[in-house]
Amino acid sequence: MRSAQIVQKGVAEVHDVAPPELTPGCALVRPLFVGVNGRDTTRVYQGDEADYPLPSGSSGSEVVGVVEAVDYVGGKALPFTVDEVAIVRLPDQ
Repeated sequence: MRSAQIVQKGVAEVHDVAPPELTPGCALVRPLFVGVNGRDTTRVYQGDEADYPLPSGSSGSEVVGVVEAVDYVGGKALPFTVDEVAIVRLPDQ
């Protein structure tokens, strides 16, 4: 799976990482496209040098991807089905 990471001031990279563990009430989505927002831009260019590298996946939280798995909780279905393309936002980290 691919993941964005801000590795140093002014430098963001994309790395191959192991897929995260599917947790209850969540869906596992394989990214096709990842968006960056104003928070990400600020973290790339205005962060404190001591904060780098940021954890992989802590930026690029707007994702268009393919749903690979869904874990329902309490019988309440999530609005996703396996193999569909979805627009999602990663949980806050």
